[in-house]
Amino acid sequence: MVPDYQLPVVVSSLYELNTFGCFSSIVSQMHLLWELVLTTEPIVVMASSPTYSSQVVQALVSLIVPLAYYGDYRPYFTIHDNEFKEYMSKTLNPPPIILGVTNPYFTKTLQHWPHIVRVTDTSKKDTINKSKLKKGSNLKILDAKPGVYTEYKPYLYKDKSIVKKTSQRNAKQASRRSAISSIKTTLFRTYSEFYDTT
Repeated sequence: MVPDYQLPVVVSSLYELNTFGCFSSIVSQMHLLWELVLTTEPIVVMASSPTYSSQVVQALVSLIVPLAYYGDYRPYFTIHDNEFKEYMSKTLNPPPIILGVTNPYFTKTLQHWPHIVRVTDTSKKDTINKSKLKKGSNLKILDAKPGVYTEYKPYLYKDKSIVKKTSQRNAKQASRRSAISSIKTTLFRTYSEFYDTT
């Protein structure tokens, strides 16, 4: 005999973001990044490869889940895109968009953007915990150091106990990975649900 019901089948996501890999070099600025994404501030993500740039942009957009991101985002923006001249213009304010770029040309041409995130792939190089919040006027070191370059003053106070837990130099890689995933899935989801009015 066949039962009248069928057990539900759980289909996992085809692609799960590696949040740890994306934010491990800038983990202390995750609260600020969440706030910038939530308020659809224009952000440029500068990364070393198109794959890594795309992953970081997707991870930023996913920070505010379950809320929808109402700005535009381009995981991999190049000089050949149609909006290239519009986004490079220093006379217009940048639109609400997150751009992922890899070309060193953008380091100079996008200095006028209010929020620049420089990330490095920590799987290739040990740069964890070397990032700091940088003032927007000090962009000459942008080529070398990961961090968030902005003049923005966040309204949200970061949970220092969680940041401390994830930033300990002697922490095991696996425990850091789970701690960062925990921040993203628990803390930021709670923050985002607070603003969800649907």
